[in-house]
This record gives sequence, structure tokens and C-alpha cells, in this order.
Amino acid sequence: GKVHFVFADAVHQPFKPGSVDTVHTNILLEHLESYVYSGELIQGFFEQSFMSLKDGGQLILVEKDPNKETDDFKEDITAGLVDAGFKTVRVEPAYKFSKRRNMDDYFAGIDDQEVATDEVKNMKVFIATK
Repeated sequence: GKVHFVFADAVHQPFKPGSVDTVHTNILLEHLESYVYSGELIQGFFEQSFMSLKDGGQLILVEKDPNKETDDFKEDITAGLVDAGFKTVRVEPAYKFSKRRNMDDYFAGIDDQEVATDEVKNMKVFIATK
């Protein structure tokens, strides 16, 4: 199938409701709320994404943890996604997706225990399904 990449305002997305299969972002949330993983802009982005997605569609977020000492950011993001209406939210370490091969293996059910690089040690992948 065709893939279309769209650069748009995260909180005011230009899509018709239920018209998008997947929304993917890479380290977006820190730019919306200055490392506070909650707030009006982030929640607006989650709600807009939920509205834009088709049933069964996915919002995939790759985010880095600003505070490596706690799991607060993981809990805050997950709670925001659930509040926006997402049915399921999976959180995975980003090292599983550090190479295209890892992503293909992951979705095929193969767990490659590759050692995480310093760059991705503090990162998580959130997969939220409508």
C-alpha cells in the first residue's frame, strides 16, 4: 500500500476523523511541554490522534525519559493515552527497535536481546491502539 508522510500541527491535525491507520512520532512530547509528560498540549495531541485514527489504528511514540531515576514519565504517558480513549497501551524498551531488523523481528514475535546502545537506553516505545 501507499505511505504518506504528513508534517502537521500535533494538536490541530488536518485529518478527517477515522481516516488514519498510524500516527508515529519520534521524541515529540518534550517539545510540547518542556519535559513534563502531562499537560494540555500533550493531552490535546493524544486526543487529536485518537480522533484521527481508524478503529484498530495505532499511535506509536518513541520518547526518551528525562528522569532516568523513576518510571513517572512512562506512567504519565500511559495514563494520558488511556484518558484519550486508547484501548491498549504497550510500552517497550527502544533497543528492540534500534534497527529495522529489530522492528521486523519484534512484530514477528522474535525477541532479539541486543544490548542497548547509550543513545537508546533511556528511550521507550509506546504503542497505543484505538
